[in-house]
Amino acid sequence: MSGKRRPSVSPDAPVSRFYEVSHAERLRDLCGPHHRHLTLLEARLKDYSLHAESQGGGILLAGTAEGVSIAEAALAELERRMRSGAEITDMDLNGAIEAALTPQQSFGGLKGLKKPITPQTKGQARYIDLLADSGN
Repeated sequence: MSGKRRPSVSPDAPVSRFYEVSHAERLRDLCGPHHRHLTLLEARLKDYSLHAESQGGGILLAGTAEGVSIAEAALAELERRMRSGAEITDMDLNGAIEAALTPQQSFGGLKGLKKPITPQTKGQARYIDLLADSGN
């Protein structure tokens, strides 16, 4: 054992991480028209001092460690929805942020006629889970 102590890092200490996106088109959709989704992400996570900026092949996220983690989870959820064929809207972004803020809940989806049905709110998620469990 070494006598050196590592300095403790405050949970409020600013951090920055790069969220990499593999496809340029997906990055454009994640950011939204005129970077609207990034602006909404920053506004919803302002308590975490979050700043989101499109750079190169991804999004630079800066803020508290918790805020950056929440933003990463929300962006990952949006990417998952995009891969399943969903067109991303402000409502999708708000749903992804809400899901990231309550990570203990995992919301599934149902297969629709053209694309998967994914819940936007906790109430919708409970309803879809109820439908999936009943086999209807």
